[in-house]
Order: sequence, then C-alpha cells, then structure tokens
Amino acid sequence: MTDQTQPKTNPKITLLHRTSSVVIVEPDHGGGFSQVVAICFTINYLVGTGFLCLPFAFYTGGTILSTITLAAVLFFSNITKNYVLEAMARAEAMHDDDARHNADNGKRDLFLASTESSHSSRQYGTISAAATDEIKRTDEESQGSASATLSLYEEELYLLDASMGNSAPSLQRGKEESDKMYCVRDIKFEYTELVHMFLGKLAERIYIFSVSLTQFLTLWGFTAVFSSAVAVQFPIIHDYVADYNLYVLVYAAVVIPLSCLNLNEQVLFQLILSAFRFVLIFVMIYTVLRATHDADDVTYFVSQKEPEGTEHVRLQGFYSMFSILVYAALFHNGIPVLSEPVANKKKLGGMFRTTLVLCSVLFWTLGYFIASFFGHNVEQSTNLNWKDYVGGTGRPKDDNNWNAGWEDTALWADALSLFVVAFPALNVVSSFPLNAIVLGNNLMAAVQGEDVHEHETNVKCRVIFRLLSSVPPIIGSTFVRELGVITSYAGIFAIATAFVFPPLLYIQSIAITERRGLKRRTCYEGVGSSKAWATSFV
Repeated sequence: MTDQTQPKTNPKITLLHRTSSVVIVEPDHGGGFSQVVAICFTINYLVGTGFLCLPFAFYTGGTILSTITLAAVLFFSNITKNYVLEAMARAEAMHDDDARHNADNGKRDLFLASTESSHSSRQYGTISAAATDEIKRTDEESQGSASATLSLYEEELYLLDASMGNSAPSLQRGKEESDKMYCVRDIKFEYTELVHMFLGKLAERIYIFSVSLTQFLTLWGFTAVFSSAVAVQFPIIHDYVADYNLYVLVYAAVVIPLSCLNLNEQVLFQLILSAFRFVLIFVMIYTVLRATHDADDVTYFVSQKEPEGTEHVRLQGFYSMFSILVYAALFHNGIPVLSEPVANKKKLGGMFRTTLVLCSVLFWTLGYFIASFFGHNVEQSTNLNWKDYVGGTGRPKDDNNWNAGWEDTALWADALSLFVVAFPALNVVSSFPLNAIVLGNNLMAAVQGEDVHEHETNVKCRVIFRLLSSVPPIIGSTFVRELGVITSYAGIFAIATAFVFPPLLYIQSIAITERRGLKRRTCYEGVGSSKAWATSFV
C-alpha cells in the first residue's frame, strides 16, 4: 500500500531493488520515544494490578516454591518476547520483499524510505507517510541524475544519501548494509495480524478468543481494584456495595475517554504515574520490613502486631499461584503497540529485558516479604492491608479491644496509609487505557482483516472498538469484585498468550521466510532463539 504524501526535503534515501540480500536502514532516532520513556510505558503495562496479588500468590504457593516459579516465569517470558519481536521483524522483511517484487515486475517504481519518519503516524500494515513515498522516473531522467544511475534490474542494493550530497552510490556501503539482520522499522503489525500471517485463520480465532478474555479480565480487575480501594478509603453512602458501584461509575468516566486517545497523547500522564508506582512499592516493602524488625517494641499494623510467617512450599496452592504469576508477567500481546512509538527499534529487545529485570526484583521483594509478614491475613489486593497502618504511633481507644479503633496516630502515618490504599486506584487509571488500546486494536484487526489500515485512521471506527474493549469489563466488575478470583482466571488464558503463541510464531516465521529465500536472522536473537527451544514450549 502506498502513501502519496510528499517526502520531507533532503531525506536519506534507500533505493530498493530485487536481490537476494537484505538492506536494513536504521531510522532516525529523534522522532519517537526514548528508551526511558518506553520502559516507563512498559512498566505501566506490566505493573497494573498483578503486583497487588503477588503476596497472596506467595502465601498460596509457599514462599520458596513461589520464588522458583517466579524466576522461571520471567526467564521464559524474556525468551518468548524475543520470539514476538523476531516475528515482527520477519513480517516487515516479507512486506519489503513483496514491495521489491512489485518494483521489478515492469512497474519501474522506486520506494523511498525516509529516516526522518514520524513513528507515531505509522499505520497498521503500511509504511508511514513520513517514512515512504512512491515516485515515477523515466529512462531520460536516469541518464542525467547521479541518484538514478542504478538500473532497476541490478542484482545488488545500493544506498544513496541525498542529504549528504553524495554524487554516486557506494558499493562498499551496499555490501555492509546487506550483512545486517532484520529489525523492526517502519511498519506496525498487530499481534492478531502476525498470528494470521504465520499461523493461519484458525489460530487467529483461537488467539483472539484467548487474548480477548485475558484482556477483558485484566480490565475487569483494574476496575475492581479502583472501586474497592476508594470505597474503603472514601465511603460516601457507608454501604460498601453501594459505594463500590458508585466508584465504578466514577472510574468509567475517567478511563473510557483516556482509552480513546493515542499513546503519544498520554506521555506526561504515564511518566508521572510510573514514578509514583515505584514510590508505592518502596513504601510497602519498607514499612513491612520495619514492622518485622520492630515487632517486639511497637505496633505498625493494628490487625497484625508481629510477623505471622507462611509455609515454604504449598503444593495444593500451586495452580492458583502459577496462574497469578503468569498473569503478572504478561505483556506479549502489547509488544506491537508498545514498540511502535519507540525511536530506536533496534534496542527493543534490551529495553523489554530491562523492564522484566526491574519488575522481577520488585515482584519478588514485594511478594516474599509481605506474604511472610501477613501470612493468612494477606488480602487478595494487598494494598488493603495498609488500611490500619499506624506506623508505631498512637494508641488503642480500648486496650482490651483494638478493633474499637486507634487514636493519636501521627499525620505522616495516616498519609502513608492513605497513599498505599488509594494510589493503586490511580495506578489502574493509567494501566486501563494501555490495555484497552491493545485489546481494541486487536479486535479491530480481527474484524476488519486486511482493510484494517483504512479504518484505523477513522476516528469514529477507532473509538467504537475502544469502547467495545473498555465498557464490558467495567460492567462485569459490578458482579465479581474479588481481585484474586479475577486474576487467577485471567492467568489461565495468559499462559497461551505468553508461552504458546510466541514460539509458534517464531517457528513458522522462520519456515516461511526461508521458503521465500529470505534470511532468518534478526537483531533480537538471544537465549532461546532456536527451533529446539521454541519447540520445547509447545
């Protein structure tokens, strides 16, 4: 598909011709998100509500068994995210190969790839307007232009840097470029399209069913976290169910409009909440460690004076624990959306790996120490355990009945209690739109098929699918409010999305590109990038 928008002045031009070699042109890295911004977006996507269930998961499965399982889940999650990136890179290589074939079939077209592309303007399944344009040239023009001296039917690919004023193509540069590996560059393929392209229509339907249920339950859980936290902390009617449903409406009024915006319109909002999220996790870990250390002297939690401890291994709780941990590490279906605004896409593998490492440290510390302290009293949404945090200050109103209330607590202790209980409500305000956008895009791709790129720029059509992805989970949250139950069911379907489809995409993308005579290597290869590893997953 060709965009007729005129290219910017002095673009860096790639002349694409049919060949057995592959030319990779690195995009200009000034027009998209930096790695730091992209990591914050990914953390916001990963650290939605799953981390609030981790202490409950560690209690359910035992601290040692849960530690081993979390390490394994995150290790394999890192491998399978590479599989998705590699499939995306090969899909784009196939798209480029088709374009080169079309150029050779008598059309005598040159496809211009500008490195000054605006990544946020790229459309699904097509090269962006700022990145590409199609032009015609005649034989007479080629006689007098140094930039047009390459024959359409030559066997090599050469690069002409128009902005540098080079008067002739460089043979050596062409050979160096042809040795590069495939990278994600100028085209966004939704996860649904990757599944359809490499695995077929039946697999696409299975994927859509699986990921839709996972994302619906994820958004369902977000709504439950917000409404329960705010209903506990700021009751209006003083009836929990009534307050809960009231705050469901408030939450809907905020997140549904946000879900209809694009990612690049949410940068500041996402960065601020990402910073506060780290503060929240630090406060939760620090206060529990301090309460454990000073348990014999002062009271930090009214309902939990000293650490209760928990079992190291509880096999009867493994299934529930495993599904929650998989759910907490799931972000694979969001990789295409999270990758699109990033400027330097060659660094995507390392960027997502850094995010997983940061999250693994946070997840383990949070799950292990909080589960060890609260034991069987740990809440399914663990932030609610801080509703009676007093920080070693104040005293009970009735020495014989601590449940009667606590008085004279320090202002800072009340502030920390409010922050921990209430902030996850704001946390899921940022996470909900990210997940709703991913789900809406996948639903649009499934319904519109090959014509999705024509509808994605249609604001009305995009809003309709964003509403379909965001409204039903909010309605569902009024019927089931328990986060642990919602998360465990979501984890069941997350297993397929995280550990079944990525290796299948990896295996089939290699097979198809090799059949087409293309190279198989990408710049996202790492541990596990082999057919043997991928086969072992499935």
